[in-house]
This record gives sequence, structure tokens and C-alpha cells, in this order.
Amino acid sequence: MLRILSLLLIILGMLECLVAQDFRATILGQVKDASGASVPQATVKATRKDTNSAKETVSNENGFYALVGLDPGLYDITVTASGFATLQRKDITLQVADKLDIAIKLEVGSVTQEVIITAEQEVIQTATASRGLVFDPIKMQEIPLNGRQAYMLMRLSPGVMFTQRTFGSTGFSGTRGWDVNGSFTMNGGRTGSNQFLLNGAPISTNGTFNMSPNVEAVQEMKVMVNTYDSQYGRSGGGHVSTTLKSGTNKWNGTMFNFWRNRVLDANTRQNNALGVARGFRNQHQFGGTLGGALRKDKDFVFFSFEGWREVVPFPSNVSVPPSEIRNGDFSRFVPTGAAGPINVFDPMTSVPCGGAVTCNAGGVYARQQFPGNVIPQSRINPIGRAILGFYPNPNFQQNSLVNNFTRPDNLGRYRYEQPMARYDKILSSNDRLYFLFTFQDGSEFRNGNGFDSPAQTGNMPGTVRRDMNYVVSYDKTLSATRIFHVQASYNRFKQNFPDVSDPTFTIDKLGMRPLPRVDSFPTTLAPRMNVGGFAAIFGNQFI
Repeated sequence: MLRILSLLLIILGMLECLVAQDFRATILGQVKDASGASVPQATVKATRKDTNSAKETVSNENGFYALVGLDPGLYDITVTASGFATLQRKDITLQVADKLDIAIKLEVGSVTQEVIITAEQEVIQTATASRGLVFDPIKMQEIPLNGRQAYMLMRLSPGVMFTQRTFGSTGFSGTRGWDVNGSFTMNGGRTGSNQFLLNGAPISTNGTFNMSPNVEAVQEMKVMVNTYDSQYGRSGGGHVSTTLKSGTNKWNGTMFNFWRNRVLDANTRQNNALGVARGFRNQHQFGGTLGGALRKDKDFVFFSFEGWREVVPFPSNVSVPPSEIRNGDFSRFVPTGAAGPINVFDPMTSVPCGGAVTCNAGGVYARQQFPGNVIPQSRINPIGRAILGFYPNPNFQQNSLVNNFTRPDNLGRYRYEQPMARYDKILSSNDRLYFLFTFQDGSEFRNGNGFDSPAQTGNMPGTVRRDMNYVVSYDKTLSATRIFHVQASYNRFKQNFPDVSDPTFTIDKLGMRPLPRVDSFPTTLAPRMNVGGFAAIFGNQFI
């Protein structure tokens, strides 16, 4: 008995959480006759045209009706009542999370008589104060998208701002289907406070979407910046509700392969200065969709797959120590823009200012310059010398202290696969069930400084980003005014981006003594080295 009660509590908890994330539409309104009097007990039926699935209800004593839980799509509405001609409203488009107020006016006549209305529906929604912009399949597939990343369309919505400004090898890539991103503000909300939904199930963590579905598989996406409706919560910003396509009575499929190379790419300033051609680029985004009916009007399936393979140039331009000064000899190196060499003083000769010791204004200590402006070899730490040995020599503006190393042939590599499947089952005119599965797995290689291993930093081999979603939903119409809806979803998101290019490069390779090992970081990898004014080397995030 205790187990049964626990199970009921869990189901009720899911009901409370998941009803607030419904992506489906609602039609409501009032049925009246020609004189404006309400018509009770009128049967209102909505039929989805591509699957012939239907829902119906009966108007109450005041003529009001409501049809809830309608999947986005194209519908015909049929209204019948005793003593009135049958009314048909054709081609009513329902979008994601729509709530349409459709008034019905019946004419006196026989039920066998029909009044057919085919006209453009009202575009002003009066049934809800929540507002948002809907992107249908035409917009999703025809508007130019870098990487065909569906959520980049959010930037076209009023009240939405995309705040990311850094791209390339040292920042986010940000706009591929592989990427996750939360750099959106909606109606003044903070970044990281938005929620992303897929068929009503949350797919975001801290305001960042965990996966971006194949645009060929998206039925609609609605960007809601004002969600006054109480069903929307768990967010301090806006909501983005995406619905995947389902199978229909007709089998339909698509195939695609988007290819990009370097032909229309511009070269970088560093490459032009070195006389180097544009870096190699080869990008393929490929896949397809297939959907149809296993049994007409009963069982529908929809499948989608998208893959990505990309080799992209990431020419790096960073600062490295000049070769002339690595052995301690500063006597002949004159930096670009300087009048003479950098004077190097011996810290072991420091004496306090005052008395016979004169110092520059504000000085505290005075030091003596190394003889000949050369640091003796005995004074150079062997660990420091070993670290400097892993820096490449300058190959660009060699007398400069900044941006003096460039790697024009530095390449990044990306891949991912994204299969998705949906199954819809019409159990009866009052019972519906659907199951949705999505999966995405990808990896990348991005050398941030352009150095060779083990001095590389960035996203090294072993990166992984994986997302899985399972959604099960069941609807049962209990009466003309009541519906039972239960939905359960499971989302697992894994992400690991090690920055270690050589897992065997340990601290002893630098001559360092063993460091204390702690449970939170049980490794002897060489730590990251940050040399002031120059690029960091080595990675230390491996586990």
C-alpha cells in the first residue's frame, strides 16, 4: 500500500511540474445563434487534417467550449447542434502553445445542411496575454542560418538580444548545431535565466540549451518573451518552446547535405602579412527525415538524423618570449618601439632607498644592473629554463613582445551525430499516447595557442558532449470539460572538455618535485603555466 501511495505522489508531482510546460494548443470560444443567444450542448470537433486525429467537446449551458491538448498543425472545426445547420471552419492553423478564441455563429436549419467557412483566421490573440514569435518550417529552413542552428533565429524576435561577442579558437563557436549557448537576454532578463522546452520537456541547464534539434525535424519554434500565463514558470526570463514533427497518413522524407569550403572565405591579416594562403576548410552537414503511418489514422512514426563533419582554420596569433632573451642575454635585444634594450636588475642586490642610496620618485628599493645586462646561467632556474623550452620561437614581428607568433595552418575539428525518433499512437477517440527519443553525441579539437603538444591548450582529444532525452505522454479525455494529461521526461546531459594534449606529460618532465595529491585532483600532470605577458602553455583539466 505504501508503494502505491508513493507512486501516486510521484505521478501527481510530475503532473504539477509538466502541465506547466505543455507545448500544445487550445481552441476556446462561445457558440451563439444568429440572434446572439448562446447555444448549449453544441458539439465542437477539431480534426487534424494530416492524421485525421480528432478531439471533440460540448458547449456548456452558456455556450462556452474549450478544446485543449491539440498538437500544432492544420485543423478543420465542425460544429453541430440540434435545430441548426452544421458549421465547418476550414484550415485553422494552430501553432506552438497557441490559445485561439474562435467564436461560432450557427444558422437555423437541418443538421444535414452545411455552412462551410474558409477564410483567414484572426491574427490577434485575445485569449491570452502571453506573447511570442513563431517560426514555422518555412522560416526555419529558408532563413539563412550559420550552421543551421535553430536557436540562432531567436535573435530575430522582438525583445531578444544575443550577447555573445567572442568567436573562433579563443572563444565560443556558438552558432553550430553542436554548440550549446545561453547568451540570450529576453525582455531585459539576465542571461542564463531562460528556459528551453522540446515537446514540453525541459532541455536546458542554467538557461543554456543542451541540444539544438535538426531544423528539418522541427514543426515549429515559439519564442515567448512575455509569459503572463501561470502555466509557465521555472524561469526569470523567457521561454522557447520547440515542437518536433510527427508522422502523418502520407509518407514523406527529406535528405540534405550542406557543404562549405574556403572558396568564399576571406584570408586573415596575419596570413596576408606572411604571404600564406587561406587555411583549409571542409564542412559537411548531412542527414534526413522520414515519417508516415504504420496504420492509417492509428500509428505514426517520424525519424530524423543529422550529422556534422568540419575541418575549420583557426589561425592563431599569440605572444611568446623572444628567442634572444631566453638564455638571459638582454644586451642586444631591442623591442619594437623601444629606444634601447630592456635593462635587467639583480634582485639579490636590493637595498632600501634613503641616505646615500638615491631612488626614483616613489621608489622603495634600489638594485644593481646585471653586468653586461646578462643574467648568469647559474642564476636561471632549471625548471623555468625547461618551461621556456616548450615555447616556439617567434615567427612574426620577431622584435615585438606581443603577437609575435602565428600559426596559419592551425585547424579545428568538429563532429556530431543526432538521431531522433517519435511514435504516436491513437488508442481511441479519447486516448492518445506518444513517445519521443532524442540523442546527440559530438566532440571537437580546438588548439587555442597553436603550439605543438604538450604545450597546447584548448579543447583537446577526448572532448565529449552528449545529450539524451526520453519523453512519454498520455492523454485521456474524461468528459467534455475534463482531460487527463500525464507526461514524464528524462534528460541526461554530459560534457567534458579536457585541455591536456599529452596525458603522459607529468611534472617530472619539467624537473619539478612531486606535488601533494588530493582526492579532488589525483594526478601528476604538469600544471598550466602562465608567464606574464605571454600565452599560457600546458593543460591541467583532464578528469
